[in-house]
Amino acid sequence: DVGVTADGVFVLHHDVTIDRCSNGTGRIDEMTYEELLSYDFGSWKGEQFEGERLARLSDILDYCKAMGVVLELDLADETRFDRKWIPSLYDLVKEKGMLGQTMFTATQDELERFLSVRRNIIVSISGVYDMAAARRAVALKDKVTLCNFSVPHHKLTSEICDFAHESGVKLKSWTVKTQQEMDKCLQMGVDYIITELPMM
Repeated sequence: DVGVTADGVFVLHHDVTIDRCSNGTGRIDEMTYEELLSYDFGSWKGEQFEGERLARLSDILDYCKAMGVVLELDLADETRFDRKWIPSLYDLVKEKGMLGQTMFTATQDELERFLSVRRNIIVSISGVYDMAAARRAVALKDKVTLCNFSVPHHKLTSEICDFAHESGVKLKSWTVKTQQEMDKCLQMGVDYIITELPMM
């Protein structure tokens, strides 16, 4: 998940605030990156992670490029931050030479507004909850490289799965927490599964 600090530094952090995953409090977009460096973002996860700092996107892009890793940048929840910075995010990824190794995950509306005018980007459409949304997502194929669209496992239907595959689009489902949910996804031919239980 991408956020931006008060001084315009792109960071990777799931929450709008740092309260849950650090020893500090406050909103990321109301603090400078220098301020955020004073907090510990690892201890909440375990002693072995003590002292971890908030990840800066430019550093992660450099690492992924060097290692040949594909990075997924999730912009999906447009209510979390003011999204005026999305074009600048695109420019950073392009500047780092990572457009071909970065997948942008966003809602249909965000892609229409900010990203669909730019070619050579790989996208994952989130918020596909029904067939109408699936049809809208597939319609973007002519504007961007559509890698997949993402359906919460409880909204997954055979109709959506079949439509995605007939359209040449991969299907991602999330967040799978039980063996029964996993079995359903596998039976329907889901291509990517996000789970909190990777041992399944």
